[in-house]
Amino acid sequence: MQSSKIDFWVSHRTSQEYMSMILSRMSEGSKLFLLGDLHQTYSTINKQDSGLYRLQQILPHEALAWVDLKKIYRNKLTEIAIKLLD
Repeated sequence: MQSSKIDFWVSHRTSQEYMSMILSRMSEGSKLFLLGDLHQTYSTINKQDSGLYRLQQILPHEALAWVDLKKIYRNKLTEIAIKLLD
């Protein structure tokens, strides 16, 4: 698909191999938005094995941009969710 827009949520839980596959299949003119929080990999994947983490390590690149949000706004239920993991 030419000139597509793809939003990829929870990309911090993606392996390096899967991230490579996604990036290699982007068509000309397409935009890919990777949304993730490297502090929330949980036990499913080690931070060092995350495709999003590895991608951040190889920046800068002319085809990519990185935005690091300093303040995170969440619902009050997030506090309960965090306590469940403690």
